[in-house]
Amino acid sequence: MKTIHWFPVTLICFLFIGCEKNSTFNPSDLEKEQFSDTIYKNGVLISEILADPKQGGVEFIEIYNNSDQIVDLQSLEITTVNANGKRNRLHRISDKSEYLYPGRYKVLSKSSETLQDHYAYSDRLSFHSMETFPTLTNTRGAVLVFQNEELIDSLFYTVEMHDIFIKNPKGVSLERVDFNVNTNTAGNFISAAASYGYGTPGYQNSQAANDDSLSYGVSLLNEKFAPSKDETLDLHIGLPRGGKMANILIFNSAGKRVKKLRSNHRLGTRNIISWDGTDERQNVLPMGIYYIHTELYDSNGNLKTFKATALLVR
Repeated sequence: MKTIHWFPVTLICFLFIGCEKNSTFNPSDLEKEQFSDTIYKNGVLISEILADPKQGGVEFIEIYNNSDQIVDLQSLEITTVNANGKRNRLHRISDKSEYLYPGRYKVLSKSSETLQDHYAYSDRLSFHSMETFPTLTNTRGAVLVFQNEELIDSLFYTVEMHDIFIKNPKGVSLERVDFNVNTNTAGNFISAAASYGYGTPGYQNSQAANDDSLSYGVSLLNEKFAPSKDETLDLHIGLPRGGKMANILIFNSAGKRVKKLRSNHRLGTRNIISWDGTDERQNVLPMGIYYIHTELYDSNGNLKTFKATALLVR
């Protein structure tokens, strides 16, 4: 039985065929509530967007197949709405059959090569350059995904969705936290982690909900390391939800700070932060005991501190 989705009257002409390609509506209609009353869980969903790229970079929209069916990109179209409520035309993702398999990501942009120059990635096949790509406005707008001319997901976004600790959101993507929660639920799209270069195109989001309770906490993966053998000290930080920031300081056995390893560092839900045994001037420190002091905090004023001891050997 096919589910019937109901939309606000102001969006009926806006979302479906039969209207002019660049139809407009009152800017006051471009509000989150207009995009939040239908929950899509089993299909192609919006996973990550970059509306304000670094200089020389490109915008991108990442989609994810949250179903158990193979989806042909040829059946999908995307469009955007700008800050004034003007909708772009529909842009077909692919002019030929190309498949998105269950549990896989596809990063859409006008230049995969440019995007790969700006962000780390693991699989070139997860990138797709489109012949034409809709413009994402920096301050506020919407992204819409269609399949065979039927709306299947929509995201309303604003620059205020970035964490208050992100002073300049240029080059920082908004990542989805949970695919089983409505796209427009408050807090379901947040700033990507610095640990991952502020964007994760083509692979699991840095802010994805972490259900592995055994990974929660702050701990050293090794308590002894030898920089002369190219070994590093690896600090693991596992969190159930993202949105945390970190300060990580290194002290010697006399209590003197020798390294500010991270300062106001945006964390994801799964983080490994390494120290190579050097001081602020990149000189290798002498062997001995060192203390790692970690502060985790968030925009709600929550603060937790953690301490660990490590041995630097030669």
